[in-house]
Order: sequence, then structure tokens, then C-alpha cells
Amino acid sequence: MTIDLDDIQEVCGYESIGITQNGYVKIYELESVNYAGVEPYECVLIDDEFITFLLKRYKKMYLYERSKEWFHKMPNYITHLILDFECYSDINLDKLYNGLQSLVIIDTTNYNYNKRFNKPLENLPQSLEKLEIISPMFNQPIDLLPISLTFLSIISNSFTQSLSNLPPNLYRLTIDISDEYGNCEYLTDNLMNLPEGLDRLNISKKILPTNASIKDGDESENEFQKYMETRYPKLYISIRN
Repeated sequence: MTIDLDDIQEVCGYESIGITQNGYVKIYELESVNYAGVEPYECVLIDDEFITFLLKRYKKMYLYERSKEWFHKMPNYITHLILDFECYSDINLDKLYNGLQSLVIIDTTNYNYNKRFNKPLENLPQSLEKLEIISPMFNQPIDLLPISLTFLSIISNSFTQSLSNLPPNLYRLTIDISDEYGNCEYLTDNLMNLPEGLDRLNISKKILPTNASIKDGDESENEFQKYMETRYPKLYISIRN
């Protein structure tokens, strides 16, 4: 998981809303009235007007299942969005507006596999620079990601799609597993067509691709390093056990 937990630590929080260290407005649940004792005032009324005031100021939003309504009425000035839902069946990513720069999708709490996040990514905003997906079941083609993307992280036990058509400006790439104790798939892509400007590749040892140049067994990691250094001499590779 590449989200920095220090960054999303709350520096200010009430029962239904919080503000993280890096400026995300976290909306836990929606209530018509929510009072919180804050000196020197007796109370703060947390309603849509108050939430809108915070969103206009920070332009970053973190949503949970009980605040999903805000996804469907998302202001068009939001630049950074984190979704942490239990069910994604009613979420349409095609309607995200152009102007969004960062999108993080988290799906780690629901054990109903039919509700796990595994949606197509064909119509994401062309302004998007960072995309991070954490979902055990995610396995969708990523050939049509925005060319503006510079950071891509896919944390999934099921991902086997081609990596041959990634955005040309991609700078960082992470392919990892979301559940180290669960079953996971090997990559089928041979990684010979990564963007030439890629600076760093983070990958799990458990999903290294198998082909003529990468052997199974204890030597697979060393074989993979040699294989990649020959093809991408400037690429820094980090392999997680």
C-alpha cells in the first residue's frame, strides 16, 4: 500500500468529518445535524454548507460508504479524491470531471467478492496524474489510461493485464498484492514495453512474470533483475518479498 499513513492522519476531527495532515476532508457519514463542542464556540453545525466550505478551501475529498452521496454530487473543483467504499456497484467512474488530478480507490473491507472494485478504467479524466487502486479482485485492461498519468499503483491479487500500453509520461509504477496470505496471479506481461521514461518500478516477488528469461525457483529474483537491467539500464527496480 503506497498511501502514506502519516499524510492521512487527522489533525482535526469531529464525529462525522475530519481533516488530514495533507489536507483531505474526510467525510465519515452524513447527518442532518451534527454538533461538536469547540472552544470558544458552544457548537459547530456540520451540514452540507459547512462541508462545502471545507471542500472549497482544501479541494481534497476522502469518502466512505456512509458518505457515498457526496460522490454523486461531487463539486467540480475537487482535485484529489479517495474512495473507500464497501460496495462499488453503483459507482460510475466515467462521470468523473476533467480537472481531477489524483484518484485513489480502496476496497479492503468487504468480503462479498461480487461487490469488490473491478470496474473498467477506459474513460478517466485526461487531467489525471496519479491513480492508485487497492482491491483484491481488480483485473481490468489499462490500455486507455490518460496520457497525463505519471504515477500508477495497482495493488491486487488478481491483476494479469498487459502493461505494454501504459501512458508515455508514466514515471512511477507499482504492481503489488493486496493480501499476502491469499492466492495471487503471476503477471503474464513480459515487461518489455514499459514507458522509456519510467524511473521506478515497485513489484512483488510473488507475481513476477514467468517466461524464457525468468525462471521459477530461488533464482527468479536475480534472473528478473538481470533481465530488466539489460532492457532498462536507467530504471530503479524494487522487489518486495
